[in-house]
Amino acid sequence: MSDTSPVVDQWQESVRVLRRECGDDIAVVLIGSAARGVSTEESDVDLLVIGKNRPVISTVFSGYHIQATSEWEFLRNLRNGEDFEAWCVRLGRPLYDAGLWSKIVGMPEAATWPKWQTKVIHGARRLFLARGLLEVGDRIAATEETLYVLGHVARGLLLKSGVFPLSRPELAGQIRGAGYPHLADIHERLRGPVDVPNGLLAAAQRYSKKLLSRLDRETYADSAAEYRARKKEKLRRIASRPS
Repeated sequence: MSDTSPVVDQWQESVRVLRRECGDDIAVVLIGSAARGVSTEESDVDLLVIGKNRPVISTVFSGYHIQATSEWEFLRNLRNGEDFEAWCVRLGRPLYDAGLWSKIVGMPEAATWPKWQTKVIHGARRLFLARGLLEVGDRIAATEETLYVLGHVARGLLLKSGVFPLSRPELAGQIRGAGYPHLADIHERLRGPVDVPNGLLAAAQRYSKKLLSRLDRETYADSAAEYRARKKEKLRRIASRPS
């Protein structure tokens, strides 16, 4: 068991509750902006809980976002080049570790560089959802989804250039430094508290499409074709239902 820094003391009550609920054979890792020391008053505390099997967490922690996973799932995603898991092993701060976390970060998979191509796939899927939400007038949800799209685009661009993406509050500065000030400005605007007008959302979505295509035109085209096929099949099933 290890608590690696005095700064973790403020989260230890949550760790104790998680250990009572999930058992001691787990790892609890501080991730996100709090782990980087750049959180704001509006930021949630992000925790990753890993067990041999995926822990089941029923307690509600106000102000926390907790993600549970199994060792097998986490390592699978690392091997597949997912950037969330790669972020955790590089920048996460263990609050409690019965040995599982030190084992994971010592494995060869921990050095895997995330695949920027996956950000094109994830970004495209979010983009199609964001467009649909904007079309039906759900501007709040459309803003959130568009922000996810911009995040995927930014991370894809950084990973492709050999720069590891940091937490969301730091992302705009990174992408601005990489030569994409317009993307950084839009990302910051959508993260702000001001209501985003439809025109800006539509412009952000068009710009995201342009950058996703620039990252990997073929992958984006395949994602778009898959989306159109699913939408067509959904409409066919609806039309075939008995009235």
